[in-house]
Amino acid sequence: YFKVSQALWCAGYDHALAMLDIYKHKGDGVVHLCKAYEYIYWMLRIEQRGALVYGPGGIGLSFADAVESLSFCMALGWVDKTEHLVNEIYVAYSNQCYSDVRMRYSNPLAHWLLRIFFDYYGLQFDGWGKGVHGETEDIYAKPECFCEPMLNELFEHWRDADLSGMSDHLIWLCDYYTHRTCDAEGMEFRSDLLQARFPALILAWFRLRENLGLSIPVIDHPLMQAEYATLPLV
Repeated sequence: YFKVSQALWCAGYDHALAMLDIYKHKGDGVVHLCKAYEYIYWMLRIEQRGALVYGPGGIGLSFADAVESLSFCMALGWVDKTEHLVNEIYVAYSNQCYSDVRMRYSNPLAHWLLRIFFDYYGLQFDGWGKGVHGETEDIYAKPECFCEPMLNELFEHWRDADLSGMSDHLIWLCDYYTHRTCDAEGMEFRSDLLQARFPALILAWFRLRENLGLSIPVIDHPLMQAEYATLPLV
């Protein structure tokens, strides 16, 4: 499984082309995004299947990478792929296969989105903060996975029909997103230049709201004002 998954790193070519399209404002980059994340989707599923063979304490998968793939799949409108991925992430997290779910690697934004996905699909989960390197004593303490009160409040209201009263939270969400794209250890997006501009994580939330027949909020923030920072047509 390792050799097959490594071969799928050919996704990097189309990932780079999508990034160039977006930075040059040449089209919307969707064609290259789709090709790149087709590869990444299968690479992730193969890696997660392999890791489950070893069980808790075995191979440490990247939680940030898993939610990245999940967010792009939903943002691109791949409903079936998304559901498969959600269920496999649920199993992998339950079996403590992820290495970056606690302390400085807790990935609060990724946890916020995954909580929304689990809620959307009706999956009950209480294993937050449990990874291959141990168990978090308090998931709400700094800098653990639920350490940002604004994210917790946004989760509580993610299904609300009217989000006009959450404008401050939405602006904060975009500010926090851009903060997490800096080139520093423990950040969800590290120095990924594509994700610095293309907010797939936020767009995935928008797509879930759209699927429920809810309105998509308009956020007055530079991150969301570019032409490509909208839901791709499916």
